[in-house]
Amino acid sequence: MLIYTACDRTPFTYLIGWTKHNKWYYGVRYAKGCLPRDIMSTYYTSSKIVHQFILDCGYPDIIMIRKIFNSVEQAKIWESKVLTRMNVVEDERFLNIHNSKSPPSLLGNLNPAKRIEVRKKLSERAKERVCDETLKYKISQGKIKQNIINFFKNRCHDNITGKHHITKLKKYVDFLNRQEKPYIRMIKILEIALARLSSAPRKPYPQNRKRGPRGKNDKISKSKLGGKFYYNTTTLECKVFHKDSQIPDGWARGLIKNTPNNNTPEVRKKISEAHKKIRNNENDEKKRQRLERFHDTIKKRERN
Repeated sequence: MLIYTACDRTPFTYLIGWTKHNKWYYGVRYAKGCLPRDIMSTYYTSSKIVHQFILDCGYPDIIMIRKIFNSVEQAKIWESKVLTRMNVVEDERFLNIHNSKSPPSLLGNLNPAKRIEVRKKLSERAKERVCDETLKYKISQGKIKQNIINFFKNRCHDNITGKHHITKLKKYVDFLNRQEKPYIRMIKILEIALARLSSAPRKPYPQNRKRGPRGKNDKISKSKLGGKFYYNTTTLECKVFHKDSQIPDGWARGLIKNTPNNNTPEVRKKISEAHKKIRNNENDEKKRQRLERFHDTIKKRERN
């Protein structure tokens, strides 16, 4: 008798079946950390045909662990022997599509993708590959299909919550409605989940969150109410002070707009050079208007 724990790899072969439809599937499981109890709880076989059959007809009513092994290679050899003996490819009762042996494990240097020259060639071919709009559409539809399979395989529809899932579920319903074969049972489950999410009460808006147009937040507006703007003559930083006793040395009354705060001397020098280039290209009328605005600002500051 084999004794195994959750951290061990316990390869095993299994048989699942739907007695009502007389359909069967024989497979092997040898992934890292696998256990016999995984079958139909966290592991739903690696066959896409089985996944589709589960979506159409539900979960199998027959789930059997046929044999447990000490090594991966023993499990692969036994699976190949059983499939070949029963000739499942020619048997319409089985969902298996081949009798061949599972591919051998390629670890370390035996794996071609581990070699630098092979990885370089794969990278170059991927860069040269042209992905047109038709191919992109097919890839996106394939991803949606796989997401639907995972959604039902993990039974997410039983406890799905949150309004952010509504868009995702609508996408699933549209995809299933476009198929040639109608998936009535799946669509009905999705629509029930959509109705439950749509009618769910809305959560209260989080408190103390900045919202609305800029300057309309009560907390921020009240903090500036009754204060006056001052700027640092060295760093050009702007702040609001409510009392004269709060004003530190080196600060003058006024607001410098469109000037980044806490700039280094190098950055302020670059800004000055950029302004010089703009002024060199302006005509006499623009220069006159700019100087008038500058003198008006100085007079206002002197009056205050």
